Amino acid sequence: MDFEAFTELYANDVKNRLKENTWLTKEHIIRTKILPYFGKMKISEIGTKEIIAWQNELLAYRDEKRNPYSQTYLKTVHNQLSAIFNHAVRYYDLRSNPAAKAGNMGSEEHKEIQDLALPHKKVPLHIPEIKLHRHQSPPPFRHAIRLFPGFAKNSPLVLSIRSGM
Repeated sequence: MDFEAFTELYANDVKNRLKENTWLTKEHIIRTKILPYFGKMKISEIGTKEIIAWQNELLAYRDEKRNPYSQTYLKTVHNQLSAIFNHAVRYYDLRSNPAAKAGNMGSEEHKEIQDLALPHKKVPLHIPEIKLHRHQSPPPFRHAIRLFPGFAKNSPLVLSIRSGM
């Protein structure tokens, strides 16, 4: 069976189990990045050599601005190919997953997420006043978390409270 015919079986098996947008993303990757390379090959004849050659094509790609695919996108595309082969192994008696043997390409990029506790825009922050008697020490850190609900334990504000700044 050629790879394109198998992807039709794969689509029939998994499409109804996924949210529509999830399937549309998978379908786009299959149609534009995977089928043009593997479509006419027999699924049982695709090995690690073919996977590595395909990966090298994707790694060499540059858009009109000379930008490569992002590491996250490369990982996503490879994971989709691997998911198709895993399905063939699990349900259709393919001996092994050549994409898993070849290894992944790309990686997850860890982009910093803006701390919602201190957004770009200055928003008035209402901090409750803590009145201490002369002989009292400041409340322990666990009380600070209760005073500022919604703040992450490692947000800059809470860290400054924790360190006493």
